[in-house]
Amino acid sequence: MNGQLEATVRAQADRHMAASAPLNAMLAGADYEIVREGPWNRKRSRAAIGVVRELKLSRPVDTAMRKWPALIWDDSGDTYLSRGFNASYSDMSTLVVYIDASRGVVALTPGPEAKVVVGPGNEWTKSLKKGSH
Repeated sequence: MNGQLEATVRAQADRHMAASAPLNAMLAGADYEIVREGPWNRKRSRAAIGVVRELKLSRPVDTAMRKWPALIWDDSGDTYLSRGFNASYSDMSTLVVYIDASRGVVALTPGPEAKVVVGPGNEWTKSLKKGSH
């Protein structure tokens, strides 16, 4: 991360973030600072997907239990799948946002400081290889 982004790419990422209902719900009204950002590319082909940003929140945030967009990388297809991960978070002060240039915000990853309560409906996670998410 922290690669240089063109102004048009940065503006598009800003628009996608502003329009994201899941992101706005997760932020719970907290302001944020973008502490790192950079291009998000496919692993093998290195083709552009969009932007990844790390946010520092202005205050710790607690979320409701809901399905948040999560990312699973598919090495065989050199692409990703976006799934709903049912959870609530507390004391979240950092957040990583994955923004697909054509689809908008596709994943929200709370920082390691956040406490998580996993809800029902996440059976899909049992089939993941360790380190694939």
